[in-house]
Amino acid sequence: MQLELSVLLKRYRLGQAAFVDLVPPLTDDLVNAQRAGNPYATTIVRDYTDRLYAATEDALNAQRSPRHSLLAPEGRITAEQDMDQPAVPLLSEYGLGLPFNQYTLVDDIHPHIHVPAAVRALSELQSAGEAGAELTETLDRAWFLLAFSLNISLGRGQMLDPDRDLTVDLIGGCARLHHLTDAGEPPEFVRDAIDRGLAVRCFVSEWVTTDRYATTDGKIISEGHSTTWDSGLRLPVGALLGEQFGGSPAVPTDPAAALTLGRRKAESGDFTAARTAVESTLPNREAEDLLRELVAEQSCRELIAILVQHSTEKGSPARQRVVEIGKELHDMGGMGLMQAVHAECTARRRPLSRSLDLLWDGIGPWKG
Repeated sequence: MQLELSVLLKRYRLGQAAFVDLVPPLTDDLVNAQRAGNPYATTIVRDYTDRLYAATEDALNAQRSPRHSLLAPEGRITAEQDMDQPAVPLLSEYGLGLPFNQYTLVDDIHPHIHVPAAVRALSELQSAGEAGAELTETLDRAWFLLAFSLNISLGRGQMLDPDRDLTVDLIGGCARLHHLTDAGEPPEFVRDAIDRGLAVRCFVSEWVTTDRYATTDGKIISEGHSTTWDSGLRLPVGALLGEQFGGSPAVPTDPAAALTLGRRKAESGDFTAARTAVESTLPNREAEDLLRELVAEQSCRELIAILVQHSTEKGSPARQRVVEIGKELHDMGGMGLMQAVHAECTARRRPLSRSLDLLWDGIGPWKG
């Protein structure tokens, strides 16, 4: 099993593509393996968490049981005196970084590729038997990963895109495992996050090219630097946990509650669920306006991701998708919605303005 799992992990490794492109196909492979009787997802969570737990325990020179209480003593994920700081601030205690490298704890296992794929696979378990005999232990490890993810993000005061996606996946995975184990109340730190309405600021990180120069042999070299910027969004961790462990329906029947759920889902990046919640209240003027906002925000994020990361030469899938988005916006809200999304993209990434102008040329009355 280990050899086969190693081969599978190397098929989706760091540097091969963006995290968002690698996680879905790996998830599919892990789900298929689970249903074939090979609990690879459980193995990934077990191996990574065991090393992560040991490293954290050494760094804090402490040991508690169960595992997540190491990061959330007395059930609190945030400190009493400052809700924006974790109860055990791993980062502030050791300067700017962790006292260990969480990305190299286990060979071939990466916390933003293999771990989220494994957790997503576990969230799709159809029965307890698919997870193997260690379901309760797997749940305890998943709780630890969630506590660790929140601890690190709160310690930095910001949550980057890969951490946001992992946190959302962990909440879903913990909820499914919790249901399959027929467990009682979730850990106290979960209830603490719900009661406090815990939300974490979401940031985006990217590489910015700052200079180009020619070497003595004529080769053009680009220099740049990494930068992060506030997306203006907050991940509503407490609300997401409350939906899973508060006994509320997936989509409330009350229109006001459904609209609130739609906004929360959008803030977490789950635009599919957001639109499902909002569309359940149509026709409704407030819902229609919110739906336009959701479509605009989702389109803006996707356009920026495509234009920053991919070539839009003629015939490329990236170019086709940019055009498709423009047509979808025009069909829904005409020139006005296209202009609104263009303005927002330009506000966030001014250099992309001209490229978007040219790619949308000919869609409705749009002139590039």
